[in-house]
Amino acid sequence: MYLVRLKHATVRTDGKIILKDISWHWKPGESWGIIGTNGTGKTTFLRLVRGEIFPENYDAPHATAPRLYFMDGIASISPIGVKEKIGYIGPELRLLYRKQRWDLSARDTVASGFFDSNLLYNKPTRQQWQEIDAMLETVGMQDLAPVSIQRLSQGQAARVLLARALVGNPQALILDEVCDGLDANAQEKLMLLLREIQAKGVGILYAAHDIHDIPEWIDRILVINDGTVKEIQRPEIRKKQQARNKNKTALKEASRDTLGNPMEAVFYLDNVDIFLGKKQVLKQLSWVMQKNENWVITGKNGAGKSTLLRLLYGGIFHAENGGKVFRFGKEDGNLWDIRENIGYVSYEMQADFSYSVNALETVALGKRLIFGQFDILDKTELNAARQLMRQLGLTDIMRQPFSDLSHGQRRIVFIARALINKPKVLLLDEPMSGLDQKARSMVRDLLTKLMDKGIQLVIATHHPAEDLPNRPFHHLKF
Repeated sequence: MYLVRLKHATVRTDGKIILKDISWHWKPGESWGIIGTNGTGKTTFLRLVRGEIFPENYDAPHATAPRLYFMDGIASISPIGVKEKIGYIGPELRLLYRKQRWDLSARDTVASGFFDSNLLYNKPTRQQWQEIDAMLETVGMQDLAPVSIQRLSQGQAARVLLARALVGNPQALILDEVCDGLDANAQEKLMLLLREIQAKGVGILYAAHDIHDIPEWIDRILVINDGTVKEIQRPEIRKKQQARNKNKTALKEASRDTLGNPMEAVFYLDNVDIFLGKKQVLKQLSWVMQKNENWVITGKNGAGKSTLLRLLYGGIFHAENGGKVFRFGKEDGNLWDIRENIGYVSYEMQADFSYSVNALETVALGKRLIFGQFDILDKTELNAARQLMRQLGLTDIMRQPFSDLSHGQRRIVFIARALINKPKVLLLDEPMSGLDQKARSMVRDLLTKLMDKGIQLVIATHHPAEDLPNRPFHHLKF
């Protein structure tokens, strides 16, 4: 008996074949690792399995149906009722919550998992609320239960959505890049939790870019490449795959006795407090970045890395409780002047970008210093974008719709967008998040070239050994 059976299943999107002639089955309690690079059809395959999209000829008789479910022992071509029994967490769900601006508390977001609805339309029972609170404690988010999911860091939101997927005691789980944005401690706790869940007979599909990201206790591996699938034994893959890239980046720990002259610094923070709502995110932070320095910022989820970058960019303009913030030698300064000198790329900015434009127009929009400002682009803006993309080797994708680009290409385009005003400093929040090894290499090479041209970098990341260009960095650890 199977949970799901695929038989010569094909999926098209806008006339383009994404998955072709897929035959595969998933038995109760089985765990699979699903690997594939950006743009190969991995996420589409997961959505097909869970019933969120339909294959061609989906309504054929059971004997020849391209997709058949066997939930509770009853064969059905319909996905109705399936999603309630197969929990899901992945970047698309995080992106959906971000784009729609759903202002649910972490607790209500988890509660919606009982009903597989994005918003909480039904009132949970007292027993369900107890299970919700217990699951929030399991993923380490009980202290942030009343906080809006819009205010959580990327890693915190991932843990809340994991709790949402688990709270209804699903028969199976689909996890797409589930460790993306999690710090090392959170990843370790997640692996222990998933191992316990698997031992109880819950089937797991664990999707990642690389075999090294698949947990050791998952033996069956399905490789997705150009819309086709093939099972390969794990030992065979290990022989073929090289170890994950580890750079020998030199890190110099932050250890200044005095901050120096704020008029001479690129960024100067003295005794800075920042609150988001009632939660204090930055507390008495004193830090300075001098000219010709590059910095990496590390710390656990929710430590304040993203908040610091937003403060530097002017998204948060002033510190509280009398703390001082200087940008390029000015304590207050003009927001326009600040943003002309700073390029900024974050998960939130990319997630919020929803215009129907091509890659060239996306880069040209960087000339507008307010994110979201859009009207007809003039020739000067388009020519500047065209010249920059040629310099960065992005000529081939200029005319492609931004929505059709792979994650790696979108990240490169957004970095180009941040560079169009020729900034002195580039702020990058988890720039490698969601990228496969090829795309990571592309981004690292680009950042190396920028550093060699004198552009200063401030990078927030959980994985400095893997994400940073092979150049010296100063290290600020929260």
